[in-house]
Amino acid sequence: MKKRFATVTVFSVFCAALLAVPALSGAENFFEKLFKQPEIKVKNVLLKRISTRDVSFLTVLAIDNPTPLRAELSGVDYDFELSGSRLARGETGSGVDVRPYDEALFEIPVDVNYEDLKKVYDNSAGKDYLPYRVEGEVRVKSPWGEIPIPYKAKGKLPVVRAPRVRQVKARLKSLTFEKATVELKIDLENPNVFDLKIPKLRYDLDVKDKNFASGSMQNQSVAKKSAGELVVPVDLDLRSAPEWIRDVVQGGTTTYSLKYDATYNIKGHDVRQKETVSGSLKF
Repeated sequence: MKKRFATVTVFSVFCAALLAVPALSGAENFFEKLFKQPEIKVKNVLLKRISTRDVSFLTVLAIDNPTPLRAELSGVDYDFELSGSRLARGETGSGVDVRPYDEALFEIPVDVNYEDLKKVYDNSAGKDYLPYRVEGEVRVKSPWGEIPIPYKAKGKLPVVRAPRVRQVKARLKSLTFEKATVELKIDLENPNVFDLKIPKLRYDLDVKDKNFASGSMQNQSVAKKSAGELVVPVDLDLRSAPEWIRDVVQGGTTTYSLKYDATYNIKGHDVRQKETVSGSLKF
């Protein structure tokens, strides 16, 4: 009953508007605008997030509503291809509104398995950019039912492979009964053909399943096709440190788990990477 009541109410308001319009000046122009459908343009397609598990591209649609009625989206279909290979297909976007005579941006996250993306890259060896094609349909609600509005675009995207932490090393720089200064080195491999700029990287290092060090670093970089060392100084107050920290620092080998959240600047856009790696750490 609620749905029927809402439909009747919208239709009644619409009919009232139609009856009132002829009394107004410029009625012909009003009707012309009333029956126009929203315009859909692909504003941008870019890489937003990458990891060794999955990747997220972002398709940004600009939706222009030239009518005196609000445009409500009931769904958005998308089909994403890279270098002729379909990587994702799906639907999203219900419940989005665009106000009368206004424009709104709508973002479509396109999630891709990293191994599938890597296969496309491997089959296109030697290329720094690959052609993409994105197309779909935006469905807009109206008093006459859903209006399907197609969109499509093509262009090129840079080839971006996921950086990897190869290992974490620790060097004891100084040790007293009260304090230990440790230098952590994170070996980050950059497999790309461009230098990797890292405006920000946050890390959490667990040793023996307990937090050993956490913090953030800024404005780092790793040269193209190489591995760079990100150096993290850690000062430990041994007077208040648990016994397990003192044991590790004074010469032991233990397991570690490193969580990091990095922001890269790639071709003028921010790309995030969140990973968890583990291994053996020796002081």
